[in-house]
Parts: sequence; C-alpha cells; structure tokens
Amino acid sequence: MHAHCSICRLQSRPILQSSTSVKRIINRSSHKVSPPIPWRKRHRGHQSSSCAQQLGGNTIFPPYTIVSKQSNYDLRFFDAYPVIRMPYERRDEGYIGLGAYFDGENSQGVRLRQTQPVTMRFSPGGSKTMELYIGCQQDGQPVEALPQPKDSRLSLEVAGGEVAAVLKFEGSATREATLRAVAKLKTAIASDGLKLAEEEAAGAFRLAQYGPLNSLSTRVNEVLLRVLV
Repeated sequence: MHAHCSICRLQSRPILQSSTSVKRIINRSSHKVSPPIPWRKRHRGHQSSSCAQQLGGNTIFPPYTIVSKQSNYDLRFFDAYPVIRMPYERRDEGYIGLGAYFDGENSQGVRLRQTQPVTMRFSPGGSKTMELYIGCQQDGQPVEALPQPKDSRLSLEVAGGEVAAVLKFEGSATREATLRAVAKLKTAIASDGLKLAEEEAAGAFRLAQYGPLNSLSTRVNEVLLRVLV
C-alpha cells in the first residue's frame, strides 16, 4: 500500500460519534464525568519533531474519557488517534510485525516509545487485524511526520472517534474465553437499552490485551463493542 494513501486516510476519516451524541450520553449518566478532551490536548510536554526523542518514561495508552461505569462494563469515548495496523493469522506474527516497527523498522529508523494495549479486531467475515497506538504525535505536528512502515503488510491508520462498551476479564484470552466475554457484554448492553453499531451487530468485536507479550503473569484483557448514541 502506498504510504501517501495511508496518510490520506488518516487525514480524511470522519469521526464516527459526534460530540453532540457524546454529550447526550454524558447527560444521561448519573456519574459526574469530564467532557471529552481533545486528543491533542492530552499529550503535552516536550515538543519534538522526532519520535525517537520521546523514548523512555512510562507506557502510554490511547486517549479516552469514561462516559459511565456500569456494574460490569464501562462506556468510553475514544478520541481519534493514530495506529500501526497489520492483518495476521497467528498472534505471534502480529506481535513480531508490530514489534519490529516500534524497534526501528520504519522510515526514520527510530525506536518508538512503548504503548498499550495490543488490540485485535475480528470481522464478521473472519479476517483479523492487530494494532498498536502510535503515541508520539505532538501539538501541531503533521501526521506525515510519523514514521512510515517498511513492511508492506503494515499501514498507518486512524482509530477512535467513537463510543464503545468495554468489559474486562483476566487470564488467557482463548477464543472460548473471549467469546464468552463478548456474549456477556452484549447481554449487558441489551439490558441497558443500548444498540450495537452495525458491524458489531453482525459479529465484529475487538480484543485488547495489556502487559508484556512474553510475560507468564496473569493478563488483563478487554473486549470492546461500538455502540450507537
């Protein structure tokens, strides 16, 4: 895929949930929450033209605002944010491909700061993609300045701009465990009167995993389903 086309998509993709819609969710919630914070205002600090200058420090995460907390799931508004994404068959090939990009296999030859979680998208047709947040874009920095992938399987994309229901579960994220979590989340969403986005209603879902990929410790996982507001 041509790098310029990837950038065009990043610049032109529409936000899926309007700020007016998000305000309606906030107004319906009994929890006191802050209004959604623009993505670029969330990442302040040293202004740098190079991702390489932002190595070190704590792991960073995609920007979101908790709209409401239910008994077993959260509603989150995700701001738009850039990701590096690739299709995969086995999880290890996704880990290796994305890891190589962050370790310097990119157009700038720089190592990027670690981000979490690793997010896998499962489509109704059976295709799968894996992605990581690129957290080094700064105020006023154009998207074109982000390192381009050398691996043709990888592409720069934009995620977020949506409201999603999120359910956490621990342990091994096997297919069976993940599908149980998705079913539980769908039941909770329906009981609260929320409707799934069209693709999710057809069977799409996301799985996010936190923690070192090679760790034997208990992992924290999340399943995510977009909802209509």
